[in-house]
Amino acid sequence: MAYDEWFPVFFVREDGSLGGLMYDVYHIVAARLGLREEFVRNRDPGVWGSSNPNGTFRGLLGMIQRGEADLTVSGVGITAERAEFFDFSADVISMRYSLFTKRPTGARVSLQNYFWEFDRYIWTCTAATSFLLIIGLALALHSCALPKSLSKAMSVVLNALLYKSVRQHRLAEDYDPHHVCPQHCAHCQL
Repeated sequence: MAYDEWFPVFFVREDGSLGGLMYDVYHIVAARLGLREEFVRNRDPGVWGSSNPNGTFRGLLGMIQRGEADLTVSGVGITAERAEFFDFSADVISMRYSLFTKRPTGARVSLQNYFWEFDRYIWTCTAATSFLLIIGLALALHSCALPKSLSKAMSVVLNALLYKSVRQHRLAEDYDPHHVCPQHCAHCQL
């Protein structure tokens, strides 16, 4: 296994032994799968998987590509280019780091700051998915035989989502979605 020092994930102790969160995970997996534990230090310390113009990789991924190691543990991200040459596991550890600074005087907190995280494409996909989910719920509500109380509850929620308001008489116990008002009064019309 190729490794690079990255405390607390993988590191060399003062006595020369290896340790860290991912070392422990690897040790458990290797014991269960019967893998031979052999560790090879990164030839390019601090370089995990940058690519060269000729299509080869440097760092830990380069060592795998050249056959110097069978696997590695690192925080390298999955890209389309890397996925052509390497198999990646699911994330094993999730660590969040943030930068903090003093807020400038006179700075305002704006609701818009919370929406900058995603671009228009993401918001468009979110809106389209929400719309399709509402349509799917409406079709499911009308096409399956649900218990009356569940059907009534889903109908109220769906109407609230689609029409932004629900008339008070729709919440009554005797509400029948197929009711036709003989007086054709305004409160019974959609």
